[in-house]
Amino acid sequence: MLVLGVCLSGGGVGAADAEPRRIAIVNLAHDQEAGARLAREARTRLILTPDVMPLAAGEGARALEDALAPATSAANALAAAQGYLATAREELAQFEYASANAQLDIAESRLLATWPSLRASQLLADVCFERGVLLVRTGQVEQALIEFIAVHRLDPKRGALNPARYLPAVVETFDDAALRVADPGSTATLRVTSPIDGAPVHVNGRYVGTTPIAVALAPGIHYVTGTFADRHIDGQRIEIGRKIGQAEHRLLFERYVDSDRARQWRRTIIITRRRGSSAQGSAAQTGPDIEPSELFAAAMELGGTDGVIVIADDRDGDLYLAVYDGYQPQQTGWVRADAATVEARVRRLARVVGPAVASPEILPPAEPDDRDDGYGWVAPAALNTAVGVGLAAAIIYAVLRGPSGVVGTCCSTSGEGALGGSWQLHFP
Repeated sequence: MLVLGVCLSGGGVGAADAEPRRIAIVNLAHDQEAGARLAREARTRLILTPDVMPLAAGEGARALEDALAPATSAANALAAAQGYLATAREELAQFEYASANAQLDIAESRLLATWPSLRASQLLADVCFERGVLLVRTGQVEQALIEFIAVHRLDPKRGALNPARYLPAVVETFDDAALRVADPGSTATLRVTSPIDGAPVHVNGRYVGTTPIAVALAPGIHYVTGTFADRHIDGQRIEIGRKIGQAEHRLLFERYVDSDRARQWRRTIIITRRRGSSAQGSAAQTGPDIEPSELFAAAMELGGTDGVIVIADDRDGDLYLAVYDGYQPQQTGWVRADAATVEARVRRLARVVGPAVASPEILPPAEPDDRDDGYGWVAPAALNTAVGVGLAAAIIYAVLRGPSGVVGTCCSTSGEGALGGSWQLHFP
């Protein structure tokens, strides 16, 4: 008795095998707390919807979604520098010169790591002044003169000292420094370069151009600061001697780590939006004051994702969101955000961005494809039938000519319209 069993299956790779698409959520609302609440709602909807998922709950996601600190990093650095300055003054009053000088060094380093501004220049002038006072007290008048010259360069509007408050030697040296600044005499050329050309350069708090650049400077102390997108600020204190005709300074920019870059990018966008809102006054406007298409590429690069949901608010504080699908690609404009809108946009992402086969609730079943594309392609069901009949005939032929028992497998592959099968032959 001959028993012949042939089993064929015509399935491809199922939807369960496809990896869900990752979606970044970016909070760019002026009201950061409200934006963070909407970001949490969007995160929840992404988790509950098949075929899409948010960024993993970690530092990268927090850098894009959570509310930013009210104070900017620059404000924090300025406040910290003021604290170190206050401590240095207290140490000076107690004649603790080594400790005071250490506090001044820390304050200076904090200021050189922040964005160049009028306030930062004034605080650097305060650092130089307190250091000059310390040097006069310790008998280093010539070096104190150099520090006081830097004070006048950084803060030209600073007036004369009160003789009742400071030692006569401090007042005299400070006045001499003002005369030296007014008539510097010789100058030297400082050439500033950087690994990336086009970096903005500030000298003593004033913008002078972009790298590479040559700047004429008088002898003495100067503060050179370079800035570049997605890089840490590089600020240095340099001293040019009287006999030096030319010098070179190379700026080095260290990259932000990903979370720092994300927060810095968000701060820049939010600050730019505030300035734009102020410039536009009270003109009537619908939705946030920025084009969402300008944000999508950077947001996806920072998040390393397949799509992005951007959250922002308008002048009245109403929240909006816009969605970009990098798989198609497709994008939407701003729409008012509420729970229903968030759910609808997430479901749309799942429908568009998700794998080819989604759950029936999200995507209706695909229609059978019986087309002939020119390469002899036929419907999978018809193909299975034809191959099954041919395979059975081949096996019977092999049995009649070959050994008395055959066991094996065949036709195992994967892909669209894939076939899988097994067969066994038994003889009594």
